[in-house]
Amino acid sequence: MEALTNIAIINGLNFLHLPINLLITMKCRILMDNTPDSEGRLQCEHGLSLTFSIGGQQWLLDTGATGLFAENARQMGIVLNDIDYLVLTHAHYDHTGGLEVFLQENDHAPVLLSDKITDNCYYSKRNDGKRNIGIRHELFEQYPERFFRLSGNRWITPEVAVISDFGNDYPKPQGNLMLYHGDHPDTFEHEIALVVRTGRGNVVFTGCAHNGLLNILHAAQRFAPEAPIIAAIGGTHLIDPREGQSFESEDEIKAIANAMTTDFPGIRLITGHCTGQAARQILMEKMGIRLEWFCCGYEVEM
Repeated sequence: MEALTNIAIINGLNFLHLPINLLITMKCRILMDNTPDSEGRLQCEHGLSLTFSIGGQQWLLDTGATGLFAENARQMGIVLNDIDYLVLTHAHYDHTGGLEVFLQENDHAPVLLSDKITDNCYYSKRNDGKRNIGIRHELFEQYPERFFRLSGNRWITPEVAVISDFGNDYPKPQGNLMLYHGDHPDTFEHEIALVVRTGRGNVVFTGCAHNGLLNILHAAQRFAPEAPIIAAIGGTHLIDPREGQSFESEDEIKAIANAMTTDFPGIRLITGHCTGQAARQILMEKMGIRLEWFCCGYEVEM
């Protein structure tokens, strides 16, 4: 695959020092989530896909577990061939399963992903055994010109940056303990997140936040310190107990909420996929109306 710098979407400018346009707004719409819309008009599955528009460009973040996200896009009046960039946040099927459908419906958008995704050997190990949850690697061979591998932190456009150097100042989600890359526990070096500059401040998009929401937020703040983080949109991987296994305790989730609201005053957490109901309740007690629960069809503008 070519290096990302071989195409025109990066031109060497230091976008970090460009003045912030106070009129820039961003609109985000959830195409796929675990939670159905209240009217039941959209498809629903365990997966995440969302789109946002900023700076005259449309971005797609992840493609859900199957091609159902595309059906929802049509229901919502979104034309997939109008998407300018697709970002895959990590190598799991519930974020990449609809990739082939996207590549068939969109003939031009670069697909940005981590350069650490080198195979499809990603597994979930639970009481019922080992299950492959990886990306369909054969698509890289079928559409080689569409994929661009990223490393580090960099601006892609004046409004959107990709970050992957997260650090380990805070614990990663305990649900990661069930997840493997090959025969080893997954370190999630293949995860990336986005920083989006709006006129009011920066918005951070996560897929599942396998590296830990606090690690990702602090990495985003270090990378783009010129503006406050006003919102985090995406999963937190603070999952509910399952199959006799327990994960973060109530006190541990409270500590995450306390650190987040202390370090990022006024931040809105807009979450759904892979955030459990127990975590939702605890976070809501701390954050109140600044915690928003999305579902299929949810829209937000900031």
